Formats: sequence, structure tokens, C-alpha cells
Amino acid sequence: MLGADASVAHSRRIAHLDRWIVAATIVPFAAIAIARVAGSFPLWLYLATLLLGSPHVLATAGLYLDEELWPVARADPLRFLVLPATLVVLGAAAFAAAPTRVGLLLVTGFFLWQTQHYTKQNVGMFAFWARSRGEAAMTERERALIRATTAVGVLGILRAMDLAPTWDPLLRWGGLALIGVGLALAATTARGPRRVALATAVAFYAPLHLATVDLLPAAFTYQAAHGAQYYLMVGAAVRGSRRARRAVVPAVVLGSLVPLTILTPAMFAAQPWLFGLGKGVAAAHFFADAQWWRLRDRRLGPILRRRFALA
Repeated sequence: MLGADASVAHSRRIAHLDRWIVAATIVPFAAIAIARVAGSFPLWLYLATLLLGSPHVLATAGLYLDEELWPVARADPLRFLVLPATLVVLGAAAFAAAPTRVGLLLVTGFFLWQTQHYTKQNVGMFAFWARSRGEAAMTERERALIRATTAVGVLGILRAMDLAPTWDPLLRWGGLALIGVGLALAATTARGPRRVALATAVAFYAPLHLATVDLLPAAFTYQAAHGAQYYLMVGAAVRGSRRARRAVVPAVVLGSLVPLTILTPAMFAAQPWLFGLGKGVAAAHFFADAQWWRLRDRRLGPILRRRFALA
């Protein structure tokens, strides 16, 4: 439990969360703009986005190590422990057994699933953005608008995969049309800074359609934005837990070496089971993450609301 002075300081830090949320969310626009100016996706940008994005899955450990959150996981081991561990094993097995062509389809399916996961986090980020500014809670219309952007992201990932080149114009203009409709609806849904924030969330996948982006730059760029958002949320959630803070930073730093070795095209070709293991860890994170941020959960809700000054 935070003391009175610590609670005030914590609330002040949460009040500035909105600026960091915006900075994290516009990562794709900045990265792809740099690539356009440079004429290619520079190596340093590859490394920066890769290291910012992929290791974020290990930050989930902070939630498990938090003294107040861990009992929630321990009380429901199937949801928080068994099923995530099963996904790690299934990821390695699926890529080990699949022929190369099927493996490519698995990668495509995984990225499409990631898109849905990123969109769900964008919904949460907008909600926290609004509350950190002392504004009204997210409306159902705002929630629906952001959720609908998954379709834009899916079209963009299909473009990046380039499985059917002749479909590219249709995918691109379809994505841009959906973005245009979304921005028009956002303009009539909110006002002032809230309208700008909603439009940013609605246009999150626009870089995938405003430019021709290869799969790896697209994947790394959006993982980086998602990872930056996630570090903010976990950092705010476990700030009061010394044990969690001490574990998260080393885990993320050491874990940053893993993507450089196993989540590469060369590893996909040479040791698909190891590549699949990495994807399985990411899938386990996606699943566990969906459990941890349930504000309506009777045990987690009160804790999270207090941590984010929502109560």
C-alpha cells in the first residue's frame, strides 16, 4: 500500500502519462518517415525498433513478481500459468513440424493475431490517456472506432507479406478508405486534444498504407510502438514493488539479446523450432497480458484502479 506522500507523487506521475502515451503511439509514423527520407530502413533503425519491441514480453514478469498481484495469479494457475506455458510449447512444436511454406503462413497468422493484440492495447492506452488528463471515461463509440482499426492493420500486414502482389492496390486503397472513414467519425466523436488523441489511435496503422513497407520493418516498427506503450503501463503498475522493479530491468536488458539470435529469417530457415519457441513466448505473453489488465476482474480491478489513480 502506498503511503500518503508516495500516493501523491504516484498520482502526479500518472498525470504525465498522457504525454508518454502519445510519444509511444507515434513510433510507427516516425520510424517509417525516417526510412522514407533515408531511402531504406537503416540498420540502426532495425536494431532500435527490434530491441525496443521484442524484449517487452519479458516485462510481464514484473506483474508476476509484484507482491500484491502474484496472489491473483497463484489463485488461478490455469489462466495465468498453465495456458501461457502451453502456448510456448505449441509454438515450438508448430514451427518444427511445419514445412517452410506452411511456416510462412503461420508467421502471417501470427502477425495478424499481433495486430488484434496491438489494437486491444491501443484501446487501453486511450482509456488511460483520457483518465490521466482527468477527462471522462472512454465512450463505447470511441472504443468501437479504435477496435475497428484492426481491419486496417490486417490489410497492411497482408500488403507487407506480399503473398499476392496483384492484390496490393486493392489492399492499400481499402486500408486508406477505412482510415478516412475512421478519421471522419473521430472528428465528430470528440473535441480538442481528445479528438487529436482519438485520431492518432484511429490512424495507428496508416503508415502501412501510406508507404510500401517490407514485412520485417513493419513488424519491428509496430512491436516497438507496442513495446514502448507496454513499458509505460508495467512501469506504472509495479512502481510500488521493489521486487518487481529489480527483476524487470535485468530481464528486459538480458532478454534484448534473444531476438537478435532466434527471431531472424535465418533462424526461421535453419532452426524453425527455435524460431517457433520465440513466437510461443510472445503468444504466451499475449495471453497472459489479456488476463492481467482486466479492470472488471473482481480481484485485479481494485488493485489496478488504485495503481493508476483511477479510484
